[in-house]
Amino acid sequence: MNMGKMFFIFLVLICNRVEALNYDDGILLPHYYKHSCPHAEEIVRRNVEIAVLKDPRMAASLLRLHFHDCFVMGCDASVLLDNSVAFLSEKQAVPNLNSLRGFEVIDRIKAILEEACPKTVSCADLLAIAARDSVTLRGGPSWKVFLGRKDSLKASLTGANQFIPAPNSSLETLISNFAVQGLDIGDLVALSGSHTIGKSRCTSFKQRIYSRNIDYEGHHYKRNTVFHRILRTICPKSGRRDNAVVPLDFRTPARFDNQYFHNLIQGKGLLTSDNVLMSQDIEGKIVKQVWAYASDEQLFFRSFTASMLKMGNINVLTGGEGEIRHNCRVVNELEKVGSGRTSSISHNGVVVIKKCSSSYSIPSDRFARNTDILPRFSITKPSWVVRTESNVWKEEQKKPHPPCLKCGGSGRVDCHHCQGKGRSNCVHLAMLPKGEWPKWCRTCGGSGLGYCGRCLGSGEYRDIMGFHFMKKIPKTP
Repeated sequence: MNMGKMFFIFLVLICNRVEALNYDDGILLPHYYKHSCPHAEEIVRRNVEIAVLKDPRMAASLLRLHFHDCFVMGCDASVLLDNSVAFLSEKQAVPNLNSLRGFEVIDRIKAILEEACPKTVSCADLLAIAARDSVTLRGGPSWKVFLGRKDSLKASLTGANQFIPAPNSSLETLISNFAVQGLDIGDLVALSGSHTIGKSRCTSFKQRIYSRNIDYEGHHYKRNTVFHRILRTICPKSGRRDNAVVPLDFRTPARFDNQYFHNLIQGKGLLTSDNVLMSQDIEGKIVKQVWAYASDEQLFFRSFTASMLKMGNINVLTGGEGEIRHNCRVVNELEKVGSGRTSSISHNGVVVIKKCSSSYSIPSDRFARNTDILPRFSITKPSWVVRTESNVWKEEQKKPHPPCLKCGGSGRVDCHHCQGKGRSNCVHLAMLPKGEWPKWCRTCGGSGLGYCGRCLGSGEYRDIMGFHFMKKIPKTP
């Protein structure tokens, strides 16, 4: 009997050891945090859902973060690192500067994960999970994310400028950029379908809409002149609104579907890198794939899922490579160095409190009247500055003048599918019956709002369809 118990205990120990080896042998697994942090994916999903409900555009921003991360040195969360003495941040690269969003959302989720499971979930895995959840919350497909990535110890500004495809890239350049990452033409077309959600700045496509041969960019696909006249009203040639944003998909901008491919067929792709999939495809292989995705949404979803899994495995760090960052913005070694706070007095008699790359200047006469004696003090608590919504400066958004006649300058109107209710069941009722759960509208994602069809979400006054059939609203004294 005792021998039987000992054998059973020995067998359990062997199984646990084998399982531990499998989790650390450099292979990505779908349930990597099953034992170490069982609620990790649930924590990420809930916080992504909150962020997307507050800002529907955040879904595309988080998906784009994962894409820009994987195309530079692999999926290692290098895109999240700030500038340091050892390297320059990828955030300063041309494709990322004043363009990438969602860093605060990642910081918030990472802080919650660190409280639940300290030094367990990597920032690279966090990006991969958040990208999946962002697609699913917008009505797209879901898939099992293979986890176990480690975070990089450096960033590559040069790599970000070199390998991230530009919005004005030719088809040849796109194919080359994807081939470097081990992705083929099929992956290029499938991943380009992510442009069914999100927005783009005028600077990304302005050059194309003012080109002289805009109406004849392809042999078989004549560009829609009305569509481009609308874009020109939003993005004037003078450059006054270069940072204005336009939906990548005008029909269903908040829903992840196959409408993007319908837009390509109709010649209504927003970016040059979108339209070249049709206009520069000599062999016709890409055109055939675009038509297939446009006619079968589930086929597109399956291909997109396969390509996302493939992209998520680009040059990943596993096992003893890299680290699991405590703060996604800085490597652990630099964070330890920056955690100590020192003080010194400059030549003009000012005490400078330094923390990492930030510094705070305080008049020295608050601490010592005699500047020959250097005051020395230290602050040990890491939370000595409390950041709340009340003491964070935010730029006040100015309302357009004159405003749009349809939305009043907000750029939003009630969703046409759910009539502003945010749900698709019992739309005729103000409140749901007892025991009835809401079925969130897939068009607006439950927000009850959609982009104004008159001003295309800009909130500015627009003439009908870009033509000057109306007189502008007279300015009130």
